[in-house]
Amino acid sequence: MNKANPRKSAATERPSVFEFHDYRVFIRAWIEYRKATEKGFSMRRLARDAGLGTGFLSMVLSRMRKLTHEKLLQLKPHLSLKLVEFQYLELLRVLSDSDSVEVRADALNKLQRHPEYKRQKKQPLESYHYLSHWYYVAIREMAMLKEFRSDPKWIQSRLRERVSLTEIKAALDFLTENNYLKQDAQGNLVATEKQIDCMGGVFRVGLGNFHRQMLGLAAKEIQRSPSDKRMVGGHTFALGPQDYERVKLKIDELIKEMADIDAASSDLSSVYHVAVTAFPLTETSTHSDSLNLRKKKKAS
Repeated sequence: MNKANPRKSAATERPSVFEFHDYRVFIRAWIEYRKATEKGFSMRRLARDAGLGTGFLSMVLSRMRKLTHEKLLQLKPHLSLKLVEFQYLELLRVLSDSDSVEVRADALNKLQRHPEYKRQKKQPLESYHYLSHWYYVAIREMAMLKEFRSDPKWIQSRLRERVSLTEIKAALDFLTENNYLKQDAQGNLVATEKQIDCMGGVFRVGLGNFHRQMLGLAAKEIQRSPSDKRMVGGHTFALGPQDYERVKLKIDELIKEMADIDAASSDLSSVYHVAVTAFPLTETSTHSDSLNLRKKKKAS
């Protein structure tokens, strides 16, 4: 008697887009489902029928290319999705691939209003909520300090930026309920090793919120922190695309080195946020030419 193939049975179960928070993962699962249930179906055939390059979908699914709204519309008649499913898939695409913070935030707001999303996406929303409040992260790290006290008034006195007692109490409730903090044998709150869900566009929006808040705090600390307690350095220079990739690699290496310092630290007395940024001060010539062309067309 042949044993059932669990992989095959899983592939023949119709995937629900509402259970995914990454459109690429859903499309891959959807293709596997169609291949298992429709003779002759393949990613190549899907791309050909939709008028896309034969290697395009593969590059999208491997995160080498983005799926634009126009390309998704080309796929729409060939995905066999209900309208509400396709609309949901489009929101996941925007959440993942849009370069606009405002557009991604709007897509997340629309997703959060969907009852299926609320039911299925507890973990991504938890990460989003955690990262969207800088002091949640700070309080969790404060719990690593020897003198840490879970008294909201004590925490408030140690935070350099004003945070209300109500906000601190809500933060402590969130951190304990979601296992970012836990009670030890003596009943004291301590930080756990819990990892953050880094998948999908929800994480991207939350991380964007976190970095914006931290950059705002950094600007304030330039004014109010003694020079021996903070460091601000930078280098402004012209570079090309390949040079920028080298810069990103160096930043990644530095962040890994800082993580090693974090892991080896023992005499903890304060919480720091260390950031290394790289961002454009000018437009590329291609983008600038495009903007000028649109301005001329509008003027005419």
